[in-house]
Amino acid sequence: MGLWRRLESLCTDGAIPSHGFAILVNGALHWLAGKSFPSAIVGFDLSDEKFFEVPMPIDDNHYPCHDFVGLRGCLCQVANVKLIANKVYVWIMKEYGVAESWTKFSVTGQNLAFTPLCLISDDDIVFDVCGEKKLIVYNKKEEQWRDLNVDGIIAKLARIRTFTESLVSPMFGLDAIF
Repeated sequence: MGLWRRLESLCTDGAIPSHGFAILVNGALHWLAGKSFPSAIVGFDLSDEKFFEVPMPIDDNHYPCHDFVGLRGCLCQVANVKLIANKVYVWIMKEYGVAESWTKFSVTGQNLAFTPLCLISDDDIVFDVCGEKKLIVYNKKEEQWRDLNVDGIIAKLARIRTFTESLVSPMFGLDAIF
């Protein structure tokens, strides 16, 4: 206990970006991996200390994934295609590890790049508006937006992320596992 050791890595077509955020879902840390764009999801099981690959969503349009988040214990990929259709596509893996369980929905109407942070109900999703230092809520059922004001916090933050309470250090670096 308390000893550092080198673990066998998982061979993918590219390295996990050192600036990428790890997503904790189902007892494993997850990263997007790829050379020029994400082409794989790599997981690291914290209990058995093994790397594995998670199936990516199948996208016939080949929109590049711009972000990777966890929502209510599910892996999610986000593609901002605002230059083409003013849309954000979100894929949610409803059943962990099952390729066929990826479900896609689109959000339309804002000329902004944004990342989903959390679900506050089955229909309401909170988004971080990239570069704007603000939060917005999108209602999927009504397809409407509204600003979410949090006094005194937003102006001080450059990027907002949610966290999952765990015993994994937030300073857990990728150099330590490769």
